[in-house]
Amino acid sequence: MERTYTGDGPVHSAELDAWLLLSEEGSHLRLASDPDGEALWPTCAERADRLAAHSCPPSASTRRSRRMETDRLHLRPWTLEPVDLAWAHRIYGDPEVVKTIGGIVMKDLPATRAHMEMRLERRRHWDQRFGAWAAERRHDGVVVGTALMKPLPGPDDVKTYTEDIEIGWHLARAEWGQGYATELGAALVAEARQRQIPRLHAVVGPTNARSVGVAERLGFEARGMTRAYYGGLNLLHFVLEFRSTAR
Repeated sequence: MERTYTGDGPVHSAELDAWLLLSEEGSHLRLASDPDGEALWPTCAERADRLAAHSCPPSASTRRSRRMETDRLHLRPWTLEPVDLAWAHRIYGDPEVVKTIGGIVMKDLPATRAHMEMRLERRRHWDQRFGAWAAERRHDGVVVGTALMKPLPGPDDVKTYTEDIEIGWHLARAEWGQGYATELGAALVAEARQRQIPRLHAVVGPTNARSVGVAERLGFEARGMTRAYYGGLNLLHFVLEFRSTAR
């Protein structure tokens, strides 16, 4: 059974024109205006062609981004395309997901759009090595979650960022338990090593046993609890030090 977005908030013309439909299980996305009701588009190129009129111009950081891939996923910048907003809402509009990662549940697509606009604006001020990427499944184009590598916000939350770099993973609930978090984490660790970042941090909510397990599998060392990040929240702190191979 499919549901149609009927939120009362202000929606940009792209969302209205597309009339995005998101299936109840969250795995198949299409445009209601498509008479054939085809499944979501399997490649970024095809999606770009079919939504060219609704796409925002790529930023300089997007054009310089190097492609990151794993066996099952490729990472690409999030956009404000209607299809990306629907994928983002699948993650950040789910109370069970937000309970594990922290934050506020996005109640509808307008709220999700505002959230993603804020994320994209914030990224413009970061070092070009960092960002938040949509993790798209290579064989069918499904966005399973978000991969993060960015400066940690300090005890005053996002007003100031620390020099500590974190990695993280936000997965749609339908994708839990399939090894995607570890796969994304390993790709981010490899990328950080290549970019010569000396150490990585991961912060996890005390009850998020799944992410604790991922951090441990990636080789992070537990450093106890900390209130140094994210506005003073009490979080489990993990660190991965890259040992120099220079002699």
